Amino acid sequence: MFAKPLFRHSWSHERKPPWGIRLRAWTLRLAAWTAVVVFTVGGSMAAFVTAGWSIGGWIRWASAEQHSSQAAVVLALLGTVSLYYAWQAVRLLRYLVTPVLEDQPAESSCRSLSPQEAEPLYQLCRNLAEQLHKPCPDEIRLSVEPQCFVVEQRRFGIYTRRRLVLVLGIPQLLVFDVGELKALLAHEFSHLGQDTTTTVFLYRFSEALHRDLVLPLWLRVRMLDPLWWLGWGVLWVLRRVYRPLQHTQEYLADWASATVVGAELASRTLLKEWWVATQFQLRLAERGEMPQDWTQWRAFLAEFAAQWQEPGPLALEYLRRRLSEEEAGVVEDSHPTVSARLEFLARLFPQGSESTPVHAAVPARLLVPPLEEITGDSGRAAGASGP
Repeated sequence: MFAKPLFRHSWSHERKPPWGIRLRAWTLRLAAWTAVVVFTVGGSMAAFVTAGWSIGGWIRWASAEQHSSQAAVVLALLGTVSLYYAWQAVRLLRYLVTPVLEDQPAESSCRSLSPQEAEPLYQLCRNLAEQLHKPCPDEIRLSVEPQCFVVEQRRFGIYTRRRLVLVLGIPQLLVFDVGELKALLAHEFSHLGQDTTTTVFLYRFSEALHRDLVLPLWLRVRMLDPLWWLGWGVLWVLRRVYRPLQHTQEYLADWASATVVGAELASRTLLKEWWVATQFQLRLAERGEMPQDWTQWRAFLAEFAAQWQEPGPLALEYLRRRLSEEEAGVVEDSHPTVSARLEFLARLFPQGSESTPVHAAVPARLLVPPLEEITGDSGRAAGASGP
């Protein structure tokens, strides 16, 4: 049905992001890694010094018969301290190399979509990933929620295993066209790579460190541990760095999306995505109760698509003003506000400075099977997601 030219155009992705935002991202990552290295080196030094004291104490006192009891006491004391540091290291490593800290997507609301069921959508993802020089997701899951993100299932070890899963909201598929879907996917795909892996590691490290520091066990004794105080300082630095680093990566992802589909379409998609989520929650609230099974969700989604009204240029301008009013004074959390992201694109791509690639205004819902053909079996939808 769809030929490759539908998904390809000559828009170049070879340009680099603005040096200012690249420098900011590099500086934040350097600060975070410096804090991690300081804590790691401090812990290693404490462990080595403790081990040295244990061995030295044994050699010094065990050789004298009259001091054998003192030798046993010193060895037991220093051995206990060594076990304490080893226990801390094991706790940190457990959180870093296992999915304990990862969130689970709502499995009951996700439906796995195989390449045979939606070859056009998978082809779109492959072409887009190639254009962005990013890895392509291994699996696509459809969610009844208006959300879109890429999950990196990673297990660190001697051999690092990674599996990428794209979670795509059905509401967006029902009301977006192919160009808007490309803008949405380009943003998410741009998060994949070394930079995102670093962010995931820093998230895991800070959360593991926090869980270890707040343990009530032996709290008064731990206050005598210099590494405990160093940990709080490192955690303070990481939490001051992690949020702006996430914001910077969101801006870089918006830049990547704009270079693929054009700044005008990327901005419109951002605004429309917010409006879809707003209308979805409004319709859900009007319904009065959450759908209980996949059959009810399909009926609700079909009704949502039937009642959807595509906003025109005047409506989009009104939505932009309304969004600015609603987000005025909002404290930015893990992500910058939509208004801030729109302003970023407007500053980076002044109107008329960039030509907008022509895209086929094909409804995105044609890339996937009809709702009636999507199975309600979510057994394959198990997985894990990052921050």
